[in-house]
Amino acid sequence: MIGRDKFILSFRGRRRLLIVVIAVVLVELLSAAQYYFTHNLMEQELDKRAEMELTTKAIITKGIFENSERFLKSHIMEVKRNLVHPDSLVGIMAWTLKYSPHLKGCGIAFNPGYYKDKEYLYEPYALRTDSGIQCLQVAGERFDYTKDGFYRYIQEKKANSWVGPYEDAYLKRKLVSYAMPIYADHGDTVAVLGIDIDTQNLGDTLNSRHIYPSSFDLLLTEKGELISGPSDPDLQKKVAEVVDVINDSTFKKTWIKEGRVCVTTYYDKEAGDELSIFYASMKEQPHWQIAVVCYDDEVYGSLFKLRIRLLLLSLLAFGILLYILGRFARSEEELKRTTLEEERIAGELRAASQIQQSMLPRSHLRTDDVDICGSLVPAREVGGDLFDYFIRDEKLFFCIGDVSGKGAPSAMLMGVVHSLFRAFTAHENDLVKIMQAINIASCRGNDSNMFVTLFMGVLDLPTGHLRYCNAGHERPFVFENGKWEIVECSSNLPIGLFDDMRYVVQDMQLPPDSILFLYTDGLTEAKNKERKQFGMKRTQDALDACAGQQISPQEILASVSKEVHQFVGDAEQSDDLTMLAICYI
Repeated sequence: MIGRDKFILSFRGRRRLLIVVIAVVLVELLSAAQYYFTHNLMEQELDKRAEMELTTKAIITKGIFENSERFLKSHIMEVKRNLVHPDSLVGIMAWTLKYSPHLKGCGIAFNPGYYKDKEYLYEPYALRTDSGIQCLQVAGERFDYTKDGFYRYIQEKKANSWVGPYEDAYLKRKLVSYAMPIYADHGDTVAVLGIDIDTQNLGDTLNSRHIYPSSFDLLLTEKGELISGPSDPDLQKKVAEVVDVINDSTFKKTWIKEGRVCVTTYYDKEAGDELSIFYASMKEQPHWQIAVVCYDDEVYGSLFKLRIRLLLLSLLAFGILLYILGRFARSEEELKRTTLEEERIAGELRAASQIQQSMLPRSHLRTDDVDICGSLVPAREVGGDLFDYFIRDEKLFFCIGDVSGKGAPSAMLMGVVHSLFRAFTAHENDLVKIMQAINIASCRGNDSNMFVTLFMGVLDLPTGHLRYCNAGHERPFVFENGKWEIVECSSNLPIGLFDDMRYVVQDMQLPPDSILFLYTDGLTEAKNKERKQFGMKRTQDALDACAGQQISPQEILASVSKEVHQFVGDAEQSDDLTMLAICYI
């Protein structure tokens, strides 16, 4: 009999263990599937961002080329008119350079011996330096432009063209040039007019901003020769590797965006990470290529870390479950203690709810200038909605807010924001400073990325002048001139998202007997059993039912609450419901 009991206990233990193992495997499979689909979505997003990056940099590059070409072509006739005045040509070169900030130099190389009273090799040249534009005659024994690639190329082609990249023998710098032949009246070429762009400056322009911090951009010729890239010397080896990969036909390449963008990958042993290389050719001449390089660890690193954390949390959760099952099997007393613990937690939540309600101001306040009534009905024991108001220096400070999410985390953030509102409005009247201070404090240490929609106002009681700032909250209603209307609000982001957010303050004049009605989305998004929302129209109708009557803020809240409860019926409350009515007497 004892052996049978031991066998039954052992069998039950193994069955529980098997159930836990199966659950672990199923959850892990689900997590792996989520990881796979999320990775695919992020990969598609990377393709879109890379394509946008290539398009943007192509527009920038093409703009530099077209502006440079246009400036050069606009001076061609002036150059021809001054062929008989060679000393004035260098001034034309300097003028062209002055209004083209992307150009390094501009010059005109004449056929050898063209001017009898000048040097045999004559090339007036304007050069941009750190101290300004210098005018030079660069040809001579040290520099023979007839041996330079761009001069011979244009003389042979006899057409306007981009040339390069090439190492300039005079400037000792890598350049790309746009050059054109100059014809005399008899139709023969007498010189080559050209502008030079420093490839390093071009690379700095392309790499001024990136889609990811470690990304970088490259400009290559149609044949794959590097023109420019990042100036960081630590990246030069990696740039050379990327160029080799682009030109290596053995690497697998995939075409996206209807065959316009090519993408390939390779493993960087030094960095221990895989790189994704996107590149495409510009549509018009010159058909140079633009490439953007992204590190997979930077693109998918957060997803991988999340995957590991979820796995560890799943293992931890199932470990706890296994522990609970073991405890339950060994002792019914432990189950009772667990039940008591749950009751204790429920009691603490109830206490927390009471504490949270005590943080709010009293539901009704009436003075000679203003009549205020507010209500907050949480969906759970504790909620994330808040409202507050107080009078200081004949000014009514008030706010209403809604924390993202529900439950204890939202309630904790609600308490923080409520305290911040009280602290920053105690001695400050400027809503911009108050809102920005609350936003900065809310962003600090906000690893859970929670945010708060917040509407804040300051009503000057003697004059009725209202200044308000809306941080992503529902737009309030105002009752004046016998009807309810929605208050116009600027589009500001909720607080807690970006610590450098700048908020806009607006103002309006409240006439006597006007009413301001504020609420959270728990009103408009209240759902009945058919999952239909109460909505803005029903809210407007509920308020219109109060129009034209001498009705108090308490009666407004009671009337709107009655309409919401009749609409929702027996459906469970899905969100905190908070309303605040302010009557300016």
